Amino acid sequence: LLFDRTERELVLGPRFGGDDVPAAERRRCLYVTTMAQARRRAARALNVVRRALEDGPVVAGIEAVARWLEEFHPHALVELDYGGMVHLLTDEELTDDESTALVAKALRLLEHNDTDAAGEAYERVMAYWQPVQQHETVN
Repeated sequence: LLFDRTERELVLGPRFGGDDVPAAERRRCLYVTTMAQARRRAARALNVVRRALEDGPVVAGIEAVARWLEEFHPHALVELDYGGMVHLLTDEELTDDESTALVAKALRLLEHNDTDAAGEAYERVMAYWQPVQQHETVN
């Protein structure tokens, strides 16, 4: 919820490439935004979610992120780096990743009291990430 798709940097280098791949060509996906923008987005999301949903893990998670952002300098940058996860996703999956847009859509729909459609958008995000998340328990 802190990022916009336009803030993404995607390099589709070789999957599981070794140290012989030049740094500029290494597979990566990251998002970068300003601290001010991240804080605004977190505050807006928290406001929308508090009005639309009962207190629970979603509200608590957004609150935790918003508090965490307050610990950093206001002129800092916020970065979300997929790290090694980029090797678990195909080029097509990374290119087609709409997570940020779907979260923003879910928030807009919640803001307009369309909880069913908001839930569908959020479920699409969860469905995208579920196969990646399953790797946590495989190891």
